[in-house]
Amino acid sequence: HPLVLGTDGKLYAIGQHPSKAAAAARIDPDSLKVEFYGPLGPSHAPNPCWGYSGGADDRFVYVASGKIPWYLVAYDRKTGESKVLARTDTVGGYIGVSQKAGGCTAYVRKNLESEGTKYWLYRGEAIPITEKNKTPPLAAEVVEGAAFYKGKIYMSGYPTSPLYVYEPDRPWTAGKVVGDRLVKDDDPAANPRRLLYLGKPDLAGTHKMYAAAVGADGKIYFGGRWVRNGSCGGLAWYDPRTGKAGGLWKPLSNYQVTHMAAVGGGRFVVLSTRRVEDSVLKKPKPRQGALWIFDPTKGRFVGKVEPVEGTKGTGPIVGAGENGVFGWTEDPGDPRASFIYLVDVVAGRTVFRKRLPFPLPVAIGSNQKEAWDFRSGPDGKVWTFLAGALVTMDPQTGEVRPLGRISPGGPLAFSGGSVYLGGKTSLRRVKGVTAVSGKD
Repeated sequence: HPLVLGTDGKLYAIGQHPSKAAAAARIDPDSLKVEFYGPLGPSHAPNPCWGYSGGADDRFVYVASGKIPWYLVAYDRKTGESKVLARTDTVGGYIGVSQKAGGCTAYVRKNLESEGTKYWLYRGEAIPITEKNKTPPLAAEVVEGAAFYKGKIYMSGYPTSPLYVYEPDRPWTAGKVVGDRLVKDDDPAANPRRLLYLGKPDLAGTHKMYAAAVGADGKIYFGGRWVRNGSCGGLAWYDPRTGKAGGLWKPLSNYQVTHMAAVGGGRFVVLSTRRVEDSVLKKPKPRQGALWIFDPTKGRFVGKVEPVEGTKGTGPIVGAGENGVFGWTEDPGDPRASFIYLVDVVAGRTVFRKRLPFPLPVAIGSNQKEAWDFRSGPDGKVWTFLAGALVTMDPQTGEVRPLGRISPGGPLAFSGGSVYLGGKTSLRRVKGVTAVSGKD
């Protein structure tokens, strides 16, 4: 059975299902947690089935299911649906899937008389590789962290932490095929347009960025983690005025960046991190995660705070007032509980920590695909989800106020006093709930 390393850093085992269709399993090499997917695609019954080859990007698993006939199957891990991208004749056909560093390719030969065709496997589709389309679309370039600055959106994800700029007042071009040519991400007409890679060794060295914030110096900051070359964290920045980038990773070689927040209008950029083994510089593993405080005007870290002893990481954070960071993390002594806290980044101390009799709804160091959010609202409160309910948290006092049960949760947005919710294929508005500033 093939075993491949997907672009998300997880292992994928390809095989067959008892229904005589293909199947796959996703294995987390850190926790050894296994997710099973199947059946994938049509059954070959009464004939047997083999999952001869396969691959995976951030969202889709691709399988060559054979071989009477062969099917090229794309499985959407988000929706749980399979789609047949290609099929051969009963005799003489062949399909093969190859895993690449930035995505997957396929080779399809319908029968013995036909010539084979090579495809890019991109966002659940098979795109023929032609003379005009030799550059891979890199389906794994997925946005994780984004920041808004002067009417544009700057975003980064993976692999090698590509940096994109998106102009909302122009048409979206990513993934668009004009004729037989896919609009390249670095084309001057592309929107979003790839500017550069923040994961270069002389910048952050990261494979994947998870968070972003805007500094008072006008630079956009991104934080994330290494994959394959080590487990380090990294911080990179980009100056839209000059087009130049910078970064660092050595101070974070035993800390991975999971979340970020700007404090005091960007006077400080705060990194929320989780502790990790340092396989590169061989620093000892920290006892707990920490908040790292970066001063954009000085271009260096000026402090570090550990708000909860023994925790794997400091969890999601938001800026709170001129000097504060409000966060939520696990209770290392009780998986059924968690802590919220407020840190004064100027004084470098924890103002308060409050224990909640509920677990943190997301895992420290997860891939951040949960239907959840932790976001500052226009009312000065932090809006999030707890035990299946939409709640607000007062970052200055730690008071938690439930607003009602919502399932599933998802990313939150505020406009005109209304609260909007993602997490499904349609946009939702929360009825009977408003979010307005004290000035309104």
